[in-house]
Amino acid sequence: MKKSCFKEEKESDFVQAFEEELKELGDMAPFVTRDKVIMKTLYSGKGRYYITFEEAARNVRKVIDHEPIRCKNECKIAMYEEMARKVIDYIVRHPSTDYRAALYRVLAESRASRFFFGMQTARLILYQHYRRQRAAKRRQSQFLENKGV
Repeated sequence: MKKSCFKEEKESDFVQAFEEELKELGDMAPFVTRDKVIMKTLYSGKGRYYITFEEAARNVRKVIDHEPIRCKNECKIAMYEEMARKVIDYIVRHPSTDYRAALYRVLAESRASRFFFGMQTARLILYQHYRRQRAAKRRQSQFLENKGV
């Protein structure tokens, strides 16, 4: 399985969106379950399409042409379908635009309706992020302790 070249960016955007959702809750944050905040973040529309142009060009074209794509991930299939709708809409609004130019515009300028991964992945992203953050704080405090500060 190949590793996404947008993994870090996607994870960073998700953590930032999650923290924004927590801030919006304000004083109510402690009373809302973490899973509810995660679900709200997943569907916040604050992400984008974390995919290369080449992969999108292949799979979105197949969706438009009603051909099967070699993908079993339902979230990715939903992403390709959403992108296909946006590409078709763009071409309808700009009839002189070809498929590749429309796809490029969608990738470059359009926000995704959601983060296209599930609850389990979202939990893992947050767990790893906050674990790294705690480890960095521990290292910093140990460094300061050793310096006698």
